[in-house]
Amino acid sequence: MRVISGSARGTVLHSIEDISTRPTLDRVKESLFNIIQNDIEDTTVLDLFAGSGAIGIEFLSRRAKQVYFCDKSSKAVAMIEKNLEKTKLKEKAIVYNKDYIDCINTVKYLHVFPFHLRNINDTLPYFLKSYIL
Repeated sequence: MRVISGSARGTVLHSIEDISTRPTLDRVKESLFNIIQNDIEDTTVLDLFAGSGAIGIEFLSRRAKQVYFCDKSSKAVAMIEKNLEKTKLKEKAIVYNKDYIDCINTVKYLHVFPFHLRNINDTLPYFLKSYIL
């Protein structure tokens, strides 16, 4: 698994050797970022179920302003931190060791994203229109 483009291009990321975490394939990441490449710069991103952090790190490498990483696994959080150090992107990242509902509620109170809806099901259309992964 590697960073495809941007300031950390070509950096091989550490991954978790665990069946509960499945990394996003490079070709899937490449397709995703080809679609949204012109809208990344200066955005704030929430990477839920972050795993190794590869998706959020790709955003940071491509000049996103900030990424909030969230994973409930302490192994995953340790791996995210390790990958952020390796890519030298740690200063633009905030990492949470929480489940996704707690993480959404945390960033909601930081007023980072416009969460004005009462429950996660009402918020999903917002996620789909934004780059919250």
